[in-house]
Amino acid sequence: MLIANISSGNVALAVLKNEQNIYSGALPYGSLRLRRIFSEIPRISRYKAYEQYVKKMCYSVESSVEKGTKLKHFVSSGSSLNMLLSILEPKRNIFRKTELSDLYERIKQMPRDTIMTSLGIRKEEASVLVPTLVTYLTLMEYVETSTVKFTRQTFPHTLSLFYSRAIRDRGDLYIGFVIRYTDWVQDSTWTNSTHRPRLGFLCSYLRNFVRYTPSEGVKN
Repeated sequence: MLIANISSGNVALAVLKNEQNIYSGALPYGSLRLRRIFSEIPRISRYKAYEQYVKKMCYSVESSVEKGTKLKHFVSSGSSLNMLLSILEPKRNIFRKTELSDLYERIKQMPRDTIMTSLGIRKEEASVLVPTLVTYLTLMEYVETSTVKFTRQTFPHTLSLFYSRAIRDRGDLYIGFVIRYTDWVQDSTWTNSTHRPRLGFLCSYLRNFVRYTPSEGVKN
């Protein structure tokens, strides 16, 4: 399972297999960062630069995990969610590739102000919507899935890598994994003393989240 915290600065990724974290990293592919990197490219073709660049993120993950590793599921969190929720208004905690792709094809060459007025979103959101959609669609293609589940919980971006592990896989088995993992994080000697109080609170929050939040977990 791939878990991605997609925000404006970085994309924090974690790959889980058999309750083990086999990859984790915070990569500089956030939507605002991409927008700034390619701001000099003409708008009409800028989306192509996004597509090519974000694929490098998937290559980075693929080269870091065991060869032949197959991912079945994709779960997302992060600041990008609020914007997509306001546009797509999903009934369940799922985005479908078809609706993301349709939206992308519709707006990928639009001027920012046209995106803003046609979708009723803020200027800042309109600026990063295209790279955000590129990131989602590229990761879905990498996982070979037609859906992405998401958690509506909001977590500080500075600790997004830890929060992304709040997603459950296979029900109670994953609840146990989250509890064991947060215990380890709190006891870990590398935890910076500046963040330890906040992290202790977050670990407690995660344990309560997986125990008491109704599961829409992924089978298998």
